[in-house]
Amino acid sequence: MRTVSDRFTEFLIRVDRFEKGFQFGDKVGRYIFTLALLNYLLNRCTPFRVEGELEAVYFNCDGRYLYIKTGSWESSWDDWDIGSKIRRNNFANALFNYYVQATSNLRKSAVMTNEERELLSRLSKVNTIAIIPPYLRPTELLYITNLAYRTTPIEVSVNRDILKDPSLLIIPNATKPELNEVAFMPDITRHEVPYHVYFYPSSGKIEEDIYSEYREYAWVGRQGACLVKDRLLNEFNRLMNLLNGAFSLALSYLLY
Repeated sequence: MRTVSDRFTEFLIRVDRFEKGFQFGDKVGRYIFTLALLNYLLNRCTPFRVEGELEAVYFNCDGRYLYIKTGSWESSWDDWDIGSKIRRNNFANALFNYYVQATSNLRKSAVMTNEERELLSRLSKVNTIAIIPPYLRPTELLYITNLAYRTTPIEVSVNRDILKDPSLLIIPNATKPELNEVAFMPDITRHEVPYHVYFYPSSGKIEEDIYSEYREYAWVGRQGACLVKDRLLNEFNRLMNLLNGAFSLALSYLLY
């Protein structure tokens, strides 16, 4: 969990530096970076469909399922953080219009495609990694309200118990390049016991959460966490490589 926290914080620091490098106006850089990220993914992964005008985009990234929700572009015009700056930013709006055109041939629907269903049938039933800003609104660094990444099923046997569907929940700070929380959340299947561990980077505190009547299963969660750690971190690193891959494209916009 510390590794996840450290690497994602490094990513947020890079985004923060990118934001500060933009001269168009305070906090406009997050829109530019998020648009660069979407454009990178449109070329790096296979998009299934979009909802609205890039409000939600669904991808197949090398056999992994990636969903990104950003909120509507029009609502960004009324963002209380920056007022009308994004509305007046010709570069950002031209960039957005370019992405609308780039996705014009994609299915515009809330209904899954057949290819999407087929991919999901082979993947974990729950999100392997989710990034959700506080209050389900964009942070000052990323214009993203929800990101979900699903991978192939991960499970291990601990004596007669199965620990499965281990997920990471990452909650960024709303205003700073920091994390509020990282959570590790698998299930122990014999009694369908959820085993959750929370890490708070600011204090370094770790809290273990399991139903009191199932406290004896905490050791299953601890042993299972050790067994799935490398596989889960490998998936986290795959996702981070995708997110970091957008920087070279974003920097070209900064130089432009």
